[in-house]
Amino acid sequence: MRLAREYGIRPRPPPEIAIVARVEPPSLELGHELAAALNLPLLEADDLNAVRDVYQSVIFIEPLASGLLAVRFVSPEGAPKGPRLLVEKYAVGGWPCCSKRG
Repeated sequence: MRLAREYGIRPRPPPEIAIVARVEPPSLELGHELAAALNLPLLEADDLNAVRDVYQSVIFIEPLASGLLAVRFVSPEGAPKGPRLLVEKYAVGGWPCCSKRG
């Protein structure tokens, strides 16, 4: 992805995919980072009813009681369409190993 950006290529995602994050700070932060990295629209919603008639596939981010974030690939109706990822920690604004600090 980085190489494509260096050559000025802007990836264009299919319009039928969106990232939906629960309206809570940890979910929204990760949602913003994923949306920017994947060049997908980000929507804030507590459930999938808002996107049911618009998008065919959704990446849904929600906090769990354990403190982890779940990233699920689902249909707008909520049916699983892929893996469920559990996220414990993530870096905002870039990876710590790659940051250019003095």
